Amino acid sequence: MKNSKANPMSDKNYLMYLSTHKEMDSVNFNIHILRYTPIRLSGLVSYLKVLKCAISLLILFCLPFLLPAQVINIDLFDKNIKNALNGQVVGATWAIAQNGTVVKTGAIGYARTSLDLPELKQSADIRQNPASVAKTITAVAMLKLLKEKDISLGTAIKDYLPKSWIRGEGVNNITFTQLLTHTSGLYKGKESGGWSTEYVRNRVAEPVGSKDPNYANCNFSLLRVLAAYIIKGAPVDESIEGINKHAANGLAGYIAQKIMAPLGIKKFHY
Repeated sequence: MKNSKANPMSDKNYLMYLSTHKEMDSVNFNIHILRYTPIRLSGLVSYLKVLKCAISLLILFCLPFLLPAQVINIDLFDKNIKNALNGQVVGATWAIAQNGTVVKTGAIGYARTSLDLPELKQSADIRQNPASVAKTITAVAMLKLLKEKDISLGTAIKDYLPKSWIRGEGVNNITFTQLLTHTSGLYKGKESGGWSTEYVRNRVAEPVGSKDPNYANCNFSLLRVLAAYIIKGAPVDESIEGINKHAANGLAGYIAQKIMAPLGIKKFHY
């Protein structure tokens, strides 16, 4: 025998509406099911039910505009960061900004441990060596500098290398793009002091290797030298010490003026 009992959820004489109420910092949603007669409204009660349903649907569509903006609990956010990092790192520091303004800073652990005396507790005010994070800043500076000087990324570096440096096979044809993307062929396995000017000078004197992507510090160390030659021309002294001073003054000054100053960063050392 066919079951004549209708499924109320599939009955076309039912409407669903949603109501809300705010409790503490959350908004609770309640779903209500109404049965109504689509053509023959029996009295004032049925009319009011349908009206209530229509109002609820209107509220549902307007809800995003009626609710207040979500407020972040800064203290809880700070606590959660601390709990997530605690015991996982030697030391860490962070800053929480809201609408472009730093509203809270925090730190845990050590900036320097007893293995590297003097021991130093971590703090949001301690200046730190960002290590290879500086590559990102160098890349931004190089892109800006090359654009200002109307030098394309595909330009070979030969005209901006120190004149006194010996150049291995293929070095003159290395481009700025290849240095920025670690496809210059300067990679030579594990580097020892790959960030030093002396290492870069010695590597440039050797033939270029594979152009496959291989991360190498010397790519960006060489960009530091090239940037100074683009900005200030060749130095009188092309010794390692002379090029170091020339490179530091040239690129550091450019980054301080063109990158850091517009961001409001005054305490900067390169």
